[in-house]
Amino acid sequence: RRVHGGCSFENFMTARVFTPTEVAKHCTADDCWVIFHDKVLDLTHWMHKHPGGKTVIANMAGIDATDEILAMHPDNIVLKMIPAYVIGTVKGLEIKPHVKEYRELIDRVTHDPKWMVTNKWYYLKRIPVYSTLFLLAVYLYLFTSSVWCHLLGGLSLGLFWQQMLLLGHDAGHGSIFGRMDQDVWLGWITGTLTNGFSICWWRSNHNTHHVATNSVEHDPDIQHLPFVAITEKFFDSIYSTYYEREFSYDSTARALVMIQNLMFLPTMAFARYFVHIQGLLLLLNFKKRVPHRAMELFGMILYFSWFWYLLIGLGGMYGRSLLSKLVFFWGAHVVAAIIHLQITLNHFASPTHSDAKNLGPRGGEDFLTAQLTGTCDIDVPEFIVSAVAVYVLHC
Repeated sequence: RRVHGGCSFENFMTARVFTPTEVAKHCTADDCWVIFHDKVLDLTHWMHKHPGGKTVIANMAGIDATDEILAMHPDNIVLKMIPAYVIGTVKGLEIKPHVKEYRELIDRVTHDPKWMVTNKWYYLKRIPVYSTLFLLAVYLYLFTSSVWCHLLGGLSLGLFWQQMLLLGHDAGHGSIFGRMDQDVWLGWITGTLTNGFSICWWRSNHNTHHVATNSVEHDPDIQHLPFVAITEKFFDSIYSTYYEREFSYDSTARALVMIQNLMFLPTMAFARYFVHIQGLLLLLNFKKRVPHRAMELFGMILYFSWFWYLLIGLGGMYGRSLLSKLVFFWGAHVVAAIIHLQITLNHFASPTHSDAKNLGPRGGEDFLTAQLTGTCDIDVPEFIVSAVAVYVLHC
């Protein structure tokens, strides 16, 4: 019952046969068909319940989504969920030779226990490091009198945040325990509670990014107007299918983009707060279905409570001056910016593509080619950025 090497679901009634052209006509959020191996799925009525967000599925409407489905779901989820949505088979689908080889490679690696068993020790041995970074930050801020020590405390807190985010990233992908119910809790602790990052927002954003890498209209990770425009394609203004609004290249955007080379690094230093805002906007938008909304909001409240109590409450009790508070705050955010800088440069330095010619979120390319052309590796020590140090492989 392996699903990587070919769809082998049991007891299918798949008498209906479609061509790729017929499937391609069902390419909207209100009429969404996708191809998985040789099967045609109608996901129109389920996409709004998708834990990874409906936009991820909408971006795949009308095309072969085999590689995206396999890349983001374990076999047990595919075998459990997909059979209910099969409406027929597809004939005449052309698979490029390099895509066939890629799928064969993924099949071998996925089912080889030497490759795909998570090394829990890798994460366990990092817990003392995370704990030391946090305790060192508290000690330097509250129990020393030098402003320079307070700065070091902020830097230590920033490293703690960054390392916890990397753990939250792996949990958000369901890669640690291999069970989403368990990884959701770990993601809540490492992402929401300790960082103030909504893991539900991250999964929706990040999954969309993976299926539409460097797509001007579809990839939220490159849509940063009015602050940054990574391609001249943004000069014509674009409609974001993820944010469901227009990003206008207006006078404010023109003024900021003209100095983006000067403002990029300072902007990254406070990128955390853009992420806080995006998470809260999603969680407080009750028109959208958000899994674990109450748990996420509770985690956000706890995060802002402990951080501001440490910075202002305990800082005041221990006689920290305004300068010390600002230095501690600034140091933490500057160090935490490293991860944002790494992730943006992994894609900002690569080609982008536009959907102006209705080529879809991959620019008319297959999944593998889109990932390789839209991503690059940046050589950074693994401790600093963990898996995203090899971002092409990660994608």
